[in-house]
Amino acid sequence: MYTIGQVVEMTGFGHDTLRYYEKIGLIKPRPQTVGRRACV
Repeated sequence: MYTIGQVVEMTGFGHDTLRYYEKIGLIKPRPQTVGRRACV
């Protein structure tokens, strides 16, 4: 499980792009832990 910041660093995509991918269902966020959103 990765934070959005980690995925941004690994892929070069922006935060807004990842949130858009979440919105359209391309990626699924994991439940938040300690106020942080995580992606798989």
